[in-house]
Amino acid sequence: MEPLVSELTDPAHDEPLKRSLVRVWDADAAGYDALPGHGLRDVRVEEVWRAAVAGILGDARQGGAPRLCVLDVGTGTGVVALLAAGLGHAVTAIDLSQGMLARGIMRARELGLDIDFGIGDAEAPAYADGSFDVVISRHVLWTLPHPGEATTHWTALVVPGGLVAVFDGYSPRLAPHRRALAVLAERIDASRRRPAGGHHYSAQLRAGLPLAEQRDPSAGERVLHAAGLDDVRARRLPEIDAAERAVLGPLRRLGRPFLHYLATGRRARP
Repeated sequence: MEPLVSELTDPAHDEPLKRSLVRVWDADAAGYDALPGHGLRDVRVEEVWRAAVAGILGDARQGGAPRLCVLDVGTGTGVVALLAAGLGHAVTAIDLSQGMLARGIMRARELGLDIDFGIGDAEAPAYADGSFDVVISRHVLWTLPHPGEATTHWTALVVPGGLVAVFDGYSPRLAPHRRALAVLAERIDASRRRPAGGHHYSAQLRAGLPLAEQRDPSAGERVLHAAGLDDVRARRLPEIDAAERAVLGPLRRLGRPFLHYLATGRRARP
């Protein structure tokens, strides 16, 4: 069966902020995977991300791990969905951006992977409680206007004992001289790029995103705790940071660092 886009109920899409965000995502879709830290264009980066996803889900192709029902919320161009399906899991992937979904569908077809792509709001996925073994996201939590509501929904969507796994990132505070150097490097780098190469959230958009300025992984832990999950923990991902940094040019290496973390928690059993 070929991957399809299914139409899902999407009341939250009517929010003005989300409409603005979707316009940014649609505009970025064609070049999104080419941006540093977004697509997996480099084999070293793809390998560390595959290992990270396999560390959560297991590799169902090997026979030692079960085949899980996985929901990838805010899938974008399908990076995590593709990795999870490639590991043998049954994957559903939703996003509000049809432009992003189109890229994911194209890539899934190229790889011969069966993924159910759907138009849907990551903050309020339109599925029955207990529909999935795992809800997973990558680079999504910080883009949500209501992250606490989102993680509460994700908790309800997994079976008792099921996993919620959040890949997100933060930019640590820098010493004043290091911050000034980073800003200068970013300005020079931006001036050299074509205008169409942007992935830009305006100050107004960012002001509506409570987790847009994370300084450490604690925000991820807090929202998962608040959602009522058990066994909540967060860990930094230096292996991903190192792989992604290795493929950056010198100016982008001088820019403000974006460091990755993984926060996880499990729905309580009765």
